[in-house]
Amino acid sequence: MSGTSADSASLLSVRDLRRRWKPTKERLVKATRNGESHPLPIRLHRAFSWLAAVETLADSEQLDQRLIFRWIALNSLYGRWDGKIDEPTRDAESLRRFLSTIIRLDHDGLLAASLQTHKPLAMSILEDEYVNDYFWRMVREDRQFRPGRTRRLAEEWYREANWTKLLDELLDRVYLVRCQLIHGAATYDSKMNRETVRRCGLMLRIVMQSILIVMIDQGLTTDWGELCYPPISQSNSPAFPSARPSRPK
Repeated sequence: MSGTSADSASLLSVRDLRRRWKPTKERLVKATRNGESHPLPIRLHRAFSWLAAVETLADSEQLDQRLIFRWIALNSLYGRWDGKIDEPTRDAESLRRFLSTIIRLDHDGLLAASLQTHKPLAMSILEDEYVNDYFWRMVREDRQFRPGRTRRLAEEWYREANWTKLLDELLDRVYLVRCQLIHGAATYDSKMNRETVRRCGLMLRIVMQSILIVMIDQGLTTDWGELCYPPISQSNSPAFPSARPSRPK
């Protein structure tokens, strides 16, 4: 499969992922008084809802919406509440903690396999100076940017199988594009960034599939952090009094 091809039909649909999750979800319901008291189903439910919304987009060129919706789905999984400051943890911190956990749980090497299979796509994103925050700092400081350094580092991460660093850097680039779109730093459907948005959206889809499978298969007893803005019951008490999942028996 080409690393720069359009969204591949070989990738799982939301329906496929929900089917994979269903047995574990049913096990969870049986192991607890109320399966919905566990935060993982809500995280997955929220993520699935946004990924399903991507699948309803009739126009395959709706690249901005696809990337934004996929990032929201990812944010549903990594976002966590900081009780000390009584607000969500900063994105960078919560995402890095999340990715570290995913890599640790990925016993089957799904993310590593995906990054290897789609290396041309990953390299095209890492080598794109316009999604490199360091490039923009150089521009503001009127200094010369040296693009070759990124390729050397990326090749080193691949050789050393440093998947944590590689994934962190890739999602940093996707996050920059996400911020440009969300914060009005890009024109809607701009002709200047179509290829960049397309690549980042596809990379996000590929990575999200592996992440979701890891969470479905390995993440049941993992503490993913306190859920942000949990559903509120009719008695006005949070539906999730504790972020720590009980261990199914």
